[in-house]
Amino acid sequence: MLSATLAAALLACGGGSAAALSGKKTAPTDPAGPLSVLPSASAAQVAATAGGRGGTTVTLITGERVHVSGAAGQQQVSVTPSASGAVPLVDTFTVSGDLYVVPRDAGPYLGTLLDRRLFDVSLLTRLGLDDAHQKVVPVTVAWNADRHPVAAPGVTAPIKGRTTSGTVDKARATAFGAALASRFAADRHVPAGRVPARVTGKAGGLDEVNAVSLATPTGPAPLLPAAGDAGRPASGRAAPPATVGGTPDGAEAATSGVRLYTLTIDAIERDGQPGYARIDVQNLDDLRHYWSVSWASPDQPVALSVPAGRYSIEAFVGTPLASSLYQTSTFVALPDVAVHRDRSVTADARTAEPMTIKTPRPSETGMVGLGYTREGADGREFAGTVLGFGRSELLQVFGPGQEYPDLRAFATPTGAHGVGTLHFADSWLLEPPGRGFGANPAYAYYLDYAGDSGVPKRLDHDLGAGDLATVQENYAADRPGQGAEFFAPHHSWSPYDAYLSVYNFALPGTRTNYFGGTGSPVWQPAVFDDVNDSAASVVGTARAYEPGRQTSENWLRGPLVPTPTAESGLVAPSAAAEGHGFMCPVCRQDDNMSFDVTDYGDAAGHWAYLPRAGEDLKFYRDGVLTQEQPRPGGIFPMLPGSASYKIDWVTHPAPTGSPLDSTVESVWAFTSRRPHRPDKLPSFDYCGPDVSRGCSLLPLVFAGYDLDVDQSGRAPADRPETFRLAGYHQAHETNASPVTKAAVEVSFDDGATWTAVGDVRADHGGFAVTVPAGPPAGGKSTGYVSLRTALTDSSGSALSQTIIRAYALPTSAGAARSHGR
Repeated sequence: MLSATLAAALLACGGGSAAALSGKKTAPTDPAGPLSVLPSASAAQVAATAGGRGGTTVTLITGERVHVSGAAGQQQVSVTPSASGAVPLVDTFTVSGDLYVVPRDAGPYLGTLLDRRLFDVSLLTRLGLDDAHQKVVPVTVAWNADRHPVAAPGVTAPIKGRTTSGTVDKARATAFGAALASRFAADRHVPAGRVPARVTGKAGGLDEVNAVSLATPTGPAPLLPAAGDAGRPASGRAAPPATVGGTPDGAEAATSGVRLYTLTIDAIERDGQPGYARIDVQNLDDLRHYWSVSWASPDQPVALSVPAGRYSIEAFVGTPLASSLYQTSTFVALPDVAVHRDRSVTADARTAEPMTIKTPRPSETGMVGLGYTREGADGREFAGTVLGFGRSELLQVFGPGQEYPDLRAFATPTGAHGVGTLHFADSWLLEPPGRGFGANPAYAYYLDYAGDSGVPKRLDHDLGAGDLATVQENYAADRPGQGAEFFAPHHSWSPYDAYLSVYNFALPGTRTNYFGGTGSPVWQPAVFDDVNDSAASVVGTARAYEPGRQTSENWLRGPLVPTPTAESGLVAPSAAAEGHGFMCPVCRQDDNMSFDVTDYGDAAGHWAYLPRAGEDLKFYRDGVLTQEQPRPGGIFPMLPGSASYKIDWVTHPAPTGSPLDSTVESVWAFTSRRPHRPDKLPSFDYCGPDVSRGCSLLPLVFAGYDLDVDQSGRAPADRPETFRLAGYHQAHETNASPVTKAAVEVSFDDGATWTAVGDVRADHGGFAVTVPAGPPAGGKSTGYVSLRTALTDSSGSALSQTIIRAYALPTSAGAARSHGR
């Protein structure tokens, strides 16, 4: 099966249409220019800027904070919830390796009022506009008149000039998002009685604005993503601005000189009324001939000009409740439509069957995702997902204590579909009923049902205890706060992991999760810790849960130290030559070392992306400092013959108010020479700087700490602390030497004085370390314990690691002991 140059994941069924949304104004041209002029990113650039191991946080001009982890081509995306717990509603899709995250209210304006590059998270990261590097987004604003005394909400720009330069402060970006949501509600003309009066309104302060586009920073021309040319208009009409499409590789020759026919698509809601829908269209003979993504509304169906051939049409039809919120999500597939003349078809939600889930414990739908991948006769694929959100949004619209409808999902059984393959999956998050804002759900169900033969006839699931895996999740935090968990179901046929999440559960805390589904679904877990806006994202290894088995898992238990992430291989992206996969953590290719170690890993092997106040990395070669930089990863030059090397990396966490936000210094020492042949790496790992060639793993030693502390990072009372210290190498390093020596020092005054720990002994492949309960007589204590560790393997590779405030001492003698283990 060929890897597609275009892979789209559409989370939600955005409403509205181009003509309806533009009203009487003149429809502006796409602020970014024609799609076909944008060159492709190289494999290495895509891999380096689309999330990767390091993780990325990007605040959009509409205020949503997007967190991306995982490698290009197999990314996991989460979006920070609002203070009320409501989940931002977003469309997400991938074009030529670049990830776009588009708020549902912004989707119908993409390419007209709004430059699509403003939502290209990969491009924004490449330009240094992610949150780690920039607090504002530079924009160019086109106005309807030369003077515009009413400023666009959230935008700082001059009041005079038909085109002006300005910025959107990320701290105030929600004002622009609110204005856009108001315009969306006003433009969409939702039928009376369906929307509470307070969510409708005028254009939200954007009446004076004709277009907002990304202002490219000064310096070298940025790398822009490739994409197809805009969808062609039908029979002389103006092309709907809300249609984005064309050919995946931007080639116009595929349809040059070919006669085009008008394909008109409208949508019918389940109540029989004309509806709102997100509509995908693909040419089944050759995806390069035509594809498009469009929005339909009751007063304007989608009209496309397409070459003759066979087409697949997938529609996500929604019944609107308020603004961009939908009561029902219906997947309607027309998997084989022949077009040899002008033709009209209808995506009729009344043909769909209801989806139902029965669970052993009482539950209501929190989220439901309907996903598909359509493979044509040429082997190319187009993928999409609609994600419907539940009670947190409904409560926001209707208010606590008010009655609101249940979130419902439907799909149309497809039967045989002739050309190619239609994969379909429904994924569910179910929560205890009756939960309000800020509550802590005691349990949740994560379910995933996937198949390769279209939409099945039976869409109901009645679950027993034997159908589910039970996992007790323990979440640590050194002070009370808020957390969110994300579990992304992965399908072998999908290029993208959508996410299912629970919001507003208390940290520290414990909850029970149940996992089930068909075909042994694989889940990519992650936890988001938003304590004091710290934006900590912690990711685990993809895994399959065994039905009927009970296990437990600890998250965020410190100390958090640098770690080489290890993928399980259950989720194996495309070949490295396409820029997909996982970067080898510390490897040598010829005379270059690539260093891609994650800043922080917890005691259970999860890796964390935390905000930092600063970093300092020094690279030494034969005792000489040859490179220094204020960032972690990079490429470092090595000598062809045998030489000694040292990496000194200090991480300073951002000032979030946490007493256990540790400063960590890690110093690695090792020797290396140019290898005769590359190591045999797993298929899902690739090397740098040349992703098409092999490399060899370097013998760095890493440390893992399994402390006997409670969920707040505090040691037991009135007794020495005994913990297990592990020394290990990178995963898949078959020739690694065992770690044979360990020494530990302890400080009770944040590193001002150090004392050697005498009780360090070998223990089952690691070391058992016993630290005194407090400082020696007369010694000072800040109430926290710092550790300095030295580990050496039998070949001489060594790690020296200093952790300031690794854990806390008991608050008082006899303090209660509470283990999160």
